[in-house]
Amino acid sequence: MSSRLASLTVFVASGAVLVLEILAGRLLAPYIGVTLQTFTGIIGVVLAGIASGTFIGGRLADRRDPRTMLPVTLALGGVLAVTTVPLIRLFGPGLDGGVASIVLLAGVSFLLPSAVLSAVSPMVVKACLDSVDHTGQVVGRLSAMGTAGSLVAVFVTGFVFVAAFPTTPVIIALGVALVLHGGVLWFSLGRPTSPDAAIGCVLALVADYYQLKLSELKSNDNFKDTLERTVLHLKDNGVDLETTPLTIGPLLTMDPKSETFP
Repeated sequence: MSSRLASLTVFVASGAVLVLEILAGRLLAPYIGVTLQTFTGIIGVVLAGIASGTFIGGRLADRRDPRTMLPVTLALGGVLAVTTVPLIRLFGPGLDGGVASIVLLAGVSFLLPSAVLSAVSPMVVKACLDSVDHTGQVVGRLSAMGTAGSLVAVFVTGFVFVAAFPTTPVIIALGVALVLHGGVLWFSLGRPTSPDAAIGCVLALVADYYQLKLSELKSNDNFKDTLERTVLHLKDNGVDLETTPLTIGPLLTMDPKSETFP
């Protein structure tokens, strides 16, 4: 991945998160008002999205080729950015403007797009690291470009977009721009993502976001026995768990005294 394309991608993804954060106040205002609590909830939710997104993006970049995930991740972030408007209109009416309502509406609307777009940066870093000799230079340059994108987004959104344009068209234009940039990445990186791989990438992002930690379940003997038999069954049927990660869902329990199968 070229240095210029990597810098541009991080610049755009980081800037998009800040555009959403600045415009969130205007989108949420008709339903929960414009107060210090409103912006506290928005900032907290977006920061949670940034933290979870960078963490998950880094994990996925170590498990899969980041060049196959970047176009899908950026385009998915654009789609999620556009969905913030209908989600707010769906869940906003009827809320009382309390702290719980603020966090709920901000979380439903902006947590996922912030997380997905924040996953781009660690993927780009991994794609640019040819050797550990220049790790500091690569990480420093991309971190600087991400911060620069955020700064430009804050000033342009606050001083230009908010004053000159309605909020909804700006959100839609942002989503379209992210999807187009994802398409540019797809072509520039040699079309690395097949439709099946794209679907797999989306599923991996969602699954990794909700994945339970295996260490929390190791003390359960029934779980360990079931897991061991499942792994053996998959290996016997030719499934390579090193290339196809196994995602563990919630552990279900049943009380035989009060619950029965129909």
